[in-house]
Amino acid sequence: VLSGVKARGANFSGATFGPEASRADFRGANLSGANLISVNLYQTLFNGADLSGADLSGALATGTTFGFDTQSQTWTNLAGTIFEDTLLSSSGVKSLCLNPTLLEDDRDLLGCQ
Repeated sequence: VLSGVKARGANFSGATFGPEASRADFRGANLSGANLISVNLYQTLFNGADLSGADLSGALATGTTFGFDTQSQTWTNLAGTIFEDTLLSSSGVKSLCLNPTLLEDDRDLLGCQ
């Protein structure tokens, strides 16, 4: 269980997560290729993290941020991130669509304008 964990800058590349990581701080962390399938990510911070190739299928991600990290001056890397059946709020989708690393196919899937 990683609920509330402070893991800024940590390396979770390729890791498989258990069911709970809500309110965690993964800003600037490496989660490339991580398995986050069906994980509770409620209000988790991913700003500036590397989520390239990560699988968030079926995850609960309301209130979760995937944006720009002012400390590292980088966006969350969402290249190839899988969002199939991920539960996002409408405001979360709008925010997610601002991320320049989101691939065009994923923009279409999420309904970005």
